[in-house]
Amino acid sequence: MADTVMDYIDHAYAQSISGATLARRFHVSLTTLNQQFNANLQMSVNRYLRLVRLMNVRRLLLETDKPVKYIASVCGFTNNKTLNRNFKTWKGLTPTAYRQTYARYHKIDTSCFQKRPL
Repeated sequence: MADTVMDYIDHAYAQSISGATLARRFHVSLTTLNQQFNANLQMSVNRYLRLVRLMNVRRLLLETDKPVKYIASVCGFTNNKTLNRNFKTWKGLTPTAYRQTYARYHKIDTSCFQKRPL
């Protein structure tokens, strides 16, 4: 059961879903769903959902130049304030500060792939 719900979350994280809506969708109680998540992942279903969203925010911060407000909306956060609070708790920096600090390290150095005369 937890694997099925995790797979669903991995694909639908941007939608307006929560532990309660997932429990209804998969015809179990929220308590049962959380027990299965805790047994398999040592975290609640809502915490897993938040982590998936945050990991996707992190990826978009480092791989794109999209505005933080846009990233928040496409990753399932209701607003910037919610994203900022959750991201800062997770990484210790706001999304903007995280991007400014780490984006330059995320770029792939392609200079070694340039053709040189033999």
